[in-house]
Amino acid sequence: MSDTTPIPQASERELLPCPFCGMVRSLKVVSAEELANEGDDDQDPWEHSDSYAVVCDASRPDGPGGCGAQGGFKLTVTEAIENWNTRAALSHPSTPQGWQPISTAPEAELVVVGWLDSEDTEHPERHDFDWLEEGLWQKHSADHEHFLMVAPPGSRGPSENAPYTHWQRIGAIPAPPEQGGKG
Repeated sequence: MSDTTPIPQASERELLPCPFCGMVRSLKVVSAEELANEGDDDQDPWEHSDSYAVVCDASRPDGPGGCGAQGGFKLTVTEAIENWNTRAALSHPSTPQGWQPISTAPEAELVVVGWLDSEDTEHPERHDFDWLEEGLWQKHSADHEHFLMVAPPGSRGPSENAPYTHWQRIGAIPAPPEQGGKG
């Protein structure tokens, strides 16, 4: 594979979380040639330089990186993704499903958060999307700061601390059904 040919990347929905650190954002498909060219002089030459693997990239410049784990090399990108997902599924048989206590929320992963609004007795359930970084819920924090800057004195708005009591992972969007025949 030449340096000018881009490796088709899998979307985050196609890849299961890393079986070691649980990250999804840090996953990427790499070629064996790309890894061999990263400057590791002690590394043995690859038998098949045109093979691919999924790696949990530990060097993400735009945020928290992964743990550096990698799946086995396969001859196609599709096989590399299938191999990774098989390993990840076997490693996480007890991945929590449904609502979990907020104290167990993962760092740096967009999740659904929920809480009950005690002032709304008819429809108290509240939901949002947010992510945790260094112990701070990012969206809620931004909403609170915005409120402090623009709200007139005496206004009611989001409190400093997020009201969240539970979280759950965002499920993958199912593929559209195949259309039979010609439309």
